[in-house]
Amino acid sequence: MSKFFKHFVFFINSVVAVFTICGYLLPFLKPSQFRVLSVLSLILPALIAVNVIFVLYWLFQFNRKVLLSSIVLVVGYPYMSSLYRFEPQPQDADLSIMSYNVRLFNLYDWINNDKIPETIADSVLKISPDIVCIQEFYSAAPFEMPDYEFRYLHIKNQGSKIGQAIYSKLPIINKGSVGFEGTTNNAIFADIVTATDTIRIYNLHLQSLKITADVASFSQEQAELLVRSMGKTFVRQEEQMNQFLEHLKTSPYAVVIAADLNNTAYSYVYRRLTENLLDGFKSGGEGFGSTFDFRSVPIRIDFVFTDKKFLTTNQRTLSWGLSDHNPILAHIKFP
Repeated sequence: MSKFFKHFVFFINSVVAVFTICGYLLPFLKPSQFRVLSVLSLILPALIAVNVIFVLYWLFQFNRKVLLSSIVLVVGYPYMSSLYRFEPQPQDADLSIMSYNVRLFNLYDWINNDKIPETIADSVLKISPDIVCIQEFYSAAPFEMPDYEFRYLHIKNQGSKIGQAIYSKLPIINKGSVGFEGTTNNAIFADIVTATDTIRIYNLHLQSLKITADVASFSQEQAELLVRSMGKTFVRQEEQMNQFLEHLKTSPYAVVIAADLNNTAYSYVYRRLTENLLDGFKSGGEGFGSTFDFRSVPIRIDFVFTDKKFLTTNQRTLSWGLSDHNPILAHIKFP
């Protein structure tokens, strides 16, 4: 193998290593100050995987250049628990909660199936979680959940039928909206009485990137649009997170948050949430936990966060194929 080729491969390796290190820093950088770098939060898992490939390549070459990506992976080891979970988890829990972005129940026929609302309802009822939080809810869809006596359906903008919903088998004694400005995205909450205490459930949906997960329809024009608009989107997410965290301080109860962050576990908004909350996937997740396919790259942008005194004993992603997102189901143990 020529020296030129090895030098070329190492140059590419070095570029990937630099971008990966930049990705590690993203949770600490405000998108309002570092807009261009923000896109790395979407592709950091892919960058980590490429570093693994370079490690294997240089190992087979018996070349000390293996040290570069090896160091990058060692430095990024704390990020691995956000990427994959190995150990099996127990099932014992006091509360089960599902978070699901239903993409308007297929309102615009993205999927060739005219029974999406009914199929989603049937699928949820078979699993029967205690609480179901839905993002991109469409109120005119034939979506019936008779097992859930208590519910909060919130349509944010007058004249619209798009909003968010919380369905509960447990009594709701208070509810409300955070009210993000100038967008259909929002956060709503419901105070729910459990067998042992009252907790606050938030349904959080941060600003959308407005891209499709369908590779076939992801054109070059859409890719360019994403690059141009992502900075603005991540700045909006930063603003919405600041507003949400201020509202969170007013909660009189311990909280559980079902969230579509439209961002990954390597983002600024994720770090802000996990400063005082736990990511259920890190304690109870299984496998990759992917909830969304971004150009065939599985990423986790849907989450369940809990108060630090709660324990997520099991969290799994359900591969239903009824939306561009997959639902997540978490089982939570109270102290």
